[in-house]
Amino acid sequence: MSRFRHLFSFAVLVAASAALAAGCGSSGSSGPTGGAASGPSNQPASHTLGSPINVGYINDESGPVAVPFITYGTEAGVNYVNAHGGINGHPIKLVACAGDSSPEKSIGCANQFVQAKVPVVLEGVDNGADAMLPILKSAHIPLTGGLAFSAAASTSQQAYFFDAALPALTVAPMTFFHRQGVKSIVYILPDTPSNRFFDQKLLAPTATALGIKYKTLFYSPSAPQWPVLAATAESMHPDLIGTPAAVDPDCVGLFNALKSTGYGGQVFLASCAAGVQTLGAQAQGAYLYSMFWWPGTPQDAPSAKQAEIDAYVSAMKQAGQSKWINSNAAFGFADVVTLARALAGTSTFTGHGVNADLRATKDLNAFLGEPITCNHTAFPGQSACSTGVLMYKVDSSGHLRLTSSGWVKPAGA
Repeated sequence: MSRFRHLFSFAVLVAASAALAAGCGSSGSSGPTGGAASGPSNQPASHTLGSPINVGYINDESGPVAVPFITYGTEAGVNYVNAHGGINGHPIKLVACAGDSSPEKSIGCANQFVQAKVPVVLEGVDNGADAMLPILKSAHIPLTGGLAFSAAASTSQQAYFFDAALPALTVAPMTFFHRQGVKSIVYILPDTPSNRFFDQKLLAPTATALGIKYKTLFYSPSAPQWPVLAATAESMHPDLIGTPAAVDPDCVGLFNALKSTGYGGQVFLASCAAGVQTLGAQAQGAYLYSMFWWPGTPQDAPSAKQAEIDAYVSAMKQAGQSKWINSNAAFGFADVVTLARALAGTSTFTGHGVNADLRATKDLNAFLGEPITCNHTAFPGQSACSTGVLMYKVDSSGHLRLTSSGWVKPAGA
């Protein structure tokens, strides 16, 4: 195991849900695809599909990080899968339960899923998901989704998350910047215990290993002093200033404050695509990351992924959700289609059977994503199925354009 993999063994609960919420309003792989997205059915779904498969679904529809738009994408994804044959001729039926980030609500949802005898639970965003795990485990129900938004779920043997492991998600951009010649970085993060741990155990050691001069400035999440933070960061004369995890208002505040200081270096704005939409062309040159091929610029994706973007855009329009096309609603949509692909060979829809099929998933062509392997070897100690992110840069018109050469993975991963 390399020194990077040793560093990455620290499981950290970062502000990933905030990063996901940050994209709420903005604009070549091989492997099996399964029947769910390989093409339209020759007949209407109502004439071709058998009995439905109940899939538990939880998403924080309210609470401190409410992301209802993820559900808009998930529901459109279900319609898309069912219109293309479902899973082995069976339509998906969501057994939905609204979360609010509280453990109590997640426990209630878990009991609802057990009572409904679902063979799998799909998570949109649930910051209380750890409380569900013992209940789901006792009922032999696996948990899946895009990102793990709770500490235990990120390492659970009964969980399978299709996107990059949280440590990889945040360290991969640093690896990218190092390859671009960046020698000094100042990150600005909300002052929380998890971010302190995250900074101490992951970011700082990774920067040292890469030979990057690194400093973190922490701010009060409730009262950030952007002019002071920007001036302090700029006085260090780093090559890059930014944040790996922030919500859109914070990204906008930081960016504007940096520009007011006259800072001319590189800027990193996590996944704040909605913030970039607010800033428009003035955000030109800022870097962002994405967990999927960005639907707003399909021309930057491989041809196969362009076709998936077209399918996603069409499905969202049909669902009456055009407003949310260029957003992280794509996260919810992609997870449903990827789950359907992973279960394309399933004939017995039980918790045991679904768990075995998910664990056997290898080099699967994830919808809008990179190939995934879900046997918990993609990243040491993590339940994630992949490790890569895509890096985008804001162009002169304020749009996100791919700047990495495909997927960026942490050095040594």
